[in-house]
Amino acid sequence: MVAGLNALGHTLLDAGDSPRAALVFGESLDLAHDRGNVDDVIDALEGQARLGAETGREERAARLFGATSVLRDAVGVPASPSDIAYFVPTMEILRNALGAEGCAAAAAAGRALSQRQAMDEAVALAVSAGSPEIATLPTASSAAAHGLTERELEVLRLLAAGQSNREIGELLFISPVTAASHVANLTTKLGVDSRAKATAYAHQHGLI
Repeated sequence: MVAGLNALGHTLLDAGDSPRAALVFGESLDLAHDRGNVDDVIDALEGQARLGAETGREERAARLFGATSVLRDAVGVPASPSDIAYFVPTMEILRNALGAEGCAAAAAAGRALSQRQAMDEAVALAVSAGSPEIATLPTASSAAAHGLTERELEVLRLLAAGQSNREIGELLFISPVTAASHVANLTTKLGVDSRAKATAYAHQHGLI
């Protein structure tokens, strides 16, 4: 399932359909994470990295490649010769955009990321590439100040914009059930009992 989604994402990128590719790679990453399969997480992150390179987000793409190199080392799954050959055009895009030193610096920053941080980076990339209208997200520090995770803050922002659980799921590449769970968690943390009150809280405290 995950491998099929990744293959579809690359096919969509080849066809120039980056918004749909962003959605597919996001679904792949969400599913891989839920299953706890690091190999699938790596494949999804590398797909997101290619998406970044193809959509003008070269530095973030290079960071993701750096992050996946660490994950590959951790699970003992080096990139195969066919993988390396496939990503040669992507690496050329990054080198042309960032230069050799820029690529090395971004990759080094990516290697310092945890798996969770790399996934958050990929989600932010996919959101900006696939849904520009929600590309500017609130900061992690503002989320933490109110007891929210970064993902819950993303959900809150979309909730406040009037999105349903299904729509939130589509925009953040998660299932409607997962979106509903995030809504329930964030309303509990904010001490409110409705979506309307959560929206009011978000406006009052500068969360959106």
